[in-house]
Amino acid sequence: FARKILKRTNLSLGLVDEKKFISYAKGILLGFFLLSIIVLILKLTGFAEINKNTGGFNKKLFLVFLPAWIIQGFEEEFLLRAILMNQMAAGSKVEIGMVANSLIFSIFHLGNAGFSIMAFINIFLMGLVFSLIFYMKDSIYPAAAAHSFWNMTMGNIFGIAVSGNRPPGASLFTTKLEGPAIMTGGGFGLEASLVSSLVLGVLAIILIRKIKQRESAS
Repeated sequence: FARKILKRTNLSLGLVDEKKFISYAKGILLGFFLLSIIVLILKLTGFAEINKNTGGFNKKLFLVFLPAWIIQGFEEEFLLRAILMNQMAAGSKVEIGMVANSLIFSIFHLGNAGFSIMAFINIFLMGLVFSLIFYMKDSIYPAAAAHSFWNMTMGNIFGIAVSGNRPPGASLFTTKLEGPAIMTGGGFGLEASLVSSLVLGVLAIILIRKIKQRESAS
């Protein structure tokens, strides 16, 4: 559709990246560390209890989830960032494209269990972060990897509900979130937590400043 109907090129879709494997690896690290920082803050503040999964770690199921998350993250980023964001930005401004596709990203999650106002805000912030990464790097690979491994770290490393969906049952650890929903995210999981809002908000500000510095220097 993007190529035949919208007449988009691989370059405009963020698929041309001479260092795609390095870009993807950086995205993996970002997704892992970003989610881990949030979990660590929740643990240090007493809102999360983390234990090794002693119920029998299913290695085969874990390995099945790995390519599944990779496909899921890439598919969503390609649709929302590579196609929608750039298409909307081309007809107006890049800022409008970023905000609009991030709102659509939040709307996609409306039917998920435990969805709340905080969940909507945080999914929007997450979409904005991915949009900023895509715009800054002009490549879909880091954003796709960050998205995939944010989800995998949450579900298959720490055993936490992913966007309201129950933990997959093949995680290295089990994490029990305790306390008010504003801090733990309630049934939606930590993606609806105030801690996630703060971490994602700070990262968004850092990325915006980097983009502005780059543009002013050029």
